[in-house]
Amino acid sequence: MHSNMKKWAHIAILLIWAVSLTIYLSLKTGGHLLSFHQPDDLTKLLETLEEVGHGMQGEFHAYHFVYEQCSCANALLSALNDRGVYPGWQESIIFGGTKSDKTEALEGLGFHLIYMEPKQIERDFGVKAVPLLLVVKEGAVSYIGGYYDRPANYQSLDRDIFARIINEETVESLPLYGCALDL
Repeated sequence: MHSNMKKWAHIAILLIWAVSLTIYLSLKTGGHLLSFHQPDDLTKLLETLEEVGHGMQGEFHAYHFVYEQCSCANALLSALNDRGVYPGWQESIIFGGTKSDKTEALEGLGFHLIYMEPKQIERDFGVKAVPLLLVVKEGAVSYIGGYYDRPANYQSLDRDIFARIINEETVESLPLYGCALDL
């Protein structure tokens, strides 16, 4: 009888451990597997861009919303560093975090960086998750959405998006996979 109780106690402990581990891993990775909502108020977003002093000059302008604590956003920053500013475009990075060697390198490549607290990005722009791409062509929004066609993908599709906008093709918004800003 005693060994039977011991066996059930071990099984119970194992089940508690498995459930706890599953919950923990779900909380840590769930945001990278689910798509977030895009900002609801584009007017507010565009007006705030004007207020922070970087409005839509030129024909093509890309705004990259990123957060330093998001692995997807960090992968995106590395990709932007590898390619530089897209030829003929102006590109701004609204960065939830502080200046670093990585962001200074991007500034050296011609990216305009706007540093903000993550909560400020959410409050001022209505952006709730990153990385988010906003493309403005001649003052009108041509694209708003994510960079990736599937979760946990580090191959940014921004070049394809830009090329399709230049060719005046319709670009469907990609899902917004990444990290929530409501920390």
